[in-house]
Amino acid sequence: MIAEKPSIARTITNILSNNEYVEYNFDESINIFAFKGFFKKIYSYFTVTSVKGHLYKNESEDNYDKNYPEEFYEYTTIKTLKKHENFPLFLRNIAKNKDILCLWIDCDPEGENICYEIIHNTLPFMNKKEYQQVYRATFSSLTNTDINNAFNYLEEYPNCELSMSVDASAIIDYKVEISFSKLLT
Repeated sequence: MIAEKPSIARTITNILSNNEYVEYNFDESINIFAFKGFFKKIYSYFTVTSVKGHLYKNESEDNYDKNYPEEFYEYTTIKTLKKHENFPLFLRNIAKNKDILCLWIDCDPEGENICYEIIHNTLPFMNKKEYQQVYRATFSSLTNTDINNAFNYLEEYPNCELSMSVDASAIIDYKVEISFSKLLT
């Protein structure tokens, strides 16, 4: 299970484990929680951790230092690590020997995009199974009732179209920001 923020990972763990878990530190702000319980009526070993929002940001592949602002719109953008350069490696390592990925990310378009960033860094490194391996928890608050309902009624994959719309908007924002800055200077 991967949450969007460390505090959400802790809350999910407290509620779903009935406060019976083991805690490991990844760094000063990211923890890994482990507990046993039932997933879809199967006795399971749970690992819960988090990211800190988006993993990637947009940058240009091209050198735009000497060009006119309007030319920047033709350049190719790529996603690069935003912060915490060890997060992809952390996610890949945490995914090893796991069968199920459950995403506890905010239920909005940005959250859908973060889900796909996590899937990109985990699913290829998990055990390959013939059954559904990715689930999306939908919740609106961190109460016991909402967390338990989200866990008991997990959905399938996050919404790909919403995620792609966030990517498109981020590229437009990035290009407008850079071109406008160049225009002002």
